[in-house]
Amino acid sequence: MSGRRRSPPYPEATRRCPLHAIFVEQYGGPEVMTWTELPDPVPGPGEVLVRLGIAGVNFMDVGVRTRPLPSWSVPAVLGVEGMGRVASLGEGVRGLTVGDRVAWYYHQGSYAEQLGRS
Repeated sequence: MSGRRRSPPYPEATRRCPLHAIFVEQYGGPEVMTWTELPDPVPGPGEVLVRLGIAGVNFMDVGVRTRPLPSWSVPAVLGVEGMGRVASLGEGVRGLTVGDRVAWYYHQGSYAEQLGRS
């Protein structure tokens, strides 16, 4: 080995800078969406922290932003689908490792740089 330092398999997994998300505090048009700094999420038992690669954008996001819907309320981070890579694992998670690619649908908060997922 040449003495070169090896980088982690997924550099973003060691990220320690502000988390940003598209956030709404009230119902309304596109003007209510803000690029907001939030605390970094930490995966709990049985949860996975995912670094977002791509967020799906669809008409449901407009509905959530403009009026109350079942199981949604404001304030909230928008978005319900996306794909990314596992950044860290909570206790008891089996079958996934840091760096694995994952995708999801109907999980609130997908317009964030990172999100927890069970």
